[in-house]
Amino acid sequence: MSWPDGEVARAPLTGRRIRRQELRIAPEEWHALAAAQWRGTLVLLEHGCVELHCVRGDVLLFRQGAVLCFDGTGARALHNPGTVTAVLAGYSRVHCSDGADAP
Repeated sequence: MSWPDGEVARAPLTGRRIRRQELRIAPEEWHALAAAQWRGTLVLLEHGCVELHCVRGDVLLFRQGAVLCFDGTGARALHNPGTVTAVLAGYSRVHCSDGADAP
């Protein structure tokens, strides 16, 4: 399933609405992670590789095709150690203000 960044689409069969957000990190660049930005988001590393730096000092390397969720990991930053731009796509459900799924 592919659609532009920030757009909302209906997931097949469920009728639930899904939002896509995209993050591009140039080679040797860093991106600070804000927990609220990625809460409840399933993240697919579509291209390249990234290092996930955690508050305890752990560094984990992920390559293209990895599926991540930053909730509760203590993740503080992403670093692209590669030579190509890393592309991460986050997918999350859209909720109504009362917490129920949007129609």
